[in-house]
Amino acid sequence: MYQQTGNEIIFPVNTIGRGNYEKKLAARIRRKILQYYIEAAVPIRWLLFQLELYQLQKTTESSIISKSKCLEIGQSLLMNIEEIERALIYFHDLTIFLYFPKILPNVVFLHPQPLFDKLSDLIQISIADAIDCLDEKYIELPPGVHAELKDEGTFKEDLLTSPNSHLSQGFYPEFTPQDFLKLMTTLFITASLPEKGKYFLPAVLPTTTSFTEYKSIPAPFKIYTDPLILSWDMKPLPRGVFPSLVVNLLHRNHSPKFQLRRPSRSTPRYRNAITLRTDYGDILLVDGIYWMAIYSTDPLKRCNKLRTAVHNGIDEVINNFNYMAKFKAIDNFFYCNICCNKSSEHFCHLNDDHKTVTCCDSHTTACINESCQLPWFTEGEFCNSLTYVIVISCIDH
Repeated sequence: MYQQTGNEIIFPVNTIGRGNYEKKLAARIRRKILQYYIEAAVPIRWLLFQLELYQLQKTTESSIISKSKCLEIGQSLLMNIEEIERALIYFHDLTIFLYFPKILPNVVFLHPQPLFDKLSDLIQISIADAIDCLDEKYIELPPGVHAELKDEGTFKEDLLTSPNSHLSQGFYPEFTPQDFLKLMTTLFITASLPEKGKYFLPAVLPTTTSFTEYKSIPAPFKIYTDPLILSWDMKPLPRGVFPSLVVNLLHRNHSPKFQLRRPSRSTPRYRNAITLRTDYGDILLVDGIYWMAIYSTDPLKRCNKLRTAVHNGIDEVINNFNYMAKFKAIDNFFYCNICCNKSSEHFCHLNDDHKTVTCCDSHTTACINESCQLPWFTEGEFCNSLTYVIVISCIDH
């Protein structure tokens, strides 16, 4: 019913009848009123448990509490340990609280701000153009930290533990700097490096913006193989996948293993273009926003093993971020060499047989190049039968 004078919409609701019709009607009304609506059967004890934790946060002014305190509150509401655990995981999934039982089982974050604050501090250090900017904000750092984060994306553990460091402040007995580093590493945000106490945070690296510079980065790799292009139906890469993939690969403990290549003037390190050293030569990963490119310098053409490792790494990141299953379906492309008269770069789609590609513009189909493209899907000597080109169709645009 629409009330003209008050400019309001009034929904007639029968608060007495609780049959199926009334329940369905009430659900429809709630969905109309609320833009984001989640309906779930939550035990009343869980809601009381949540309110008790919120009240505790207000009275103690702490965003972090121990798991033992949660157990104490839950048991006062006649919840057993298993039920308390399920409630914490449920509220974590709704991002009401943050609880990581496999990483930090003894602490609960009633508010994520402590985590955001520490990450924000690291990012602020890396993007500061001058030490003076940090001095103005009374941020004290050990010598060399600013340049190391800004140019290499690395930092040492003492940045969070040294009494002379601004970032050592704000931790709790229940949440130490070591806990923070463990959490960031397990969530694929930072990578622990072979040098003891040193970490890599790819998210703080600068992005290359110069077109000429962006084009020059892959140049040394192109003499070995054509790059393999990974895409999710040519839509933007899922948020956070690229830097998390780099961290995941650095943590890989079986062949092929990946290590950071020391940056230099000729090969700087960027957030959207990172070179890694592997058992089979160097590999370059490039974030093209709508696609990801993999380059390899493997002289023995074992690119297929590198491709498999990258695919597995992406799967682990997708699972870790709880992305939808559709993000697991990766399409493989190559830069197109069929239509040489095209002025702009476009792609060839790899067909299911892994032997042919189809130009995305002209729909011309041909065998993949046996020396520059086939190594991504085979190993060792190449079949000479794939040296010819078969044109199935050609549409003139």
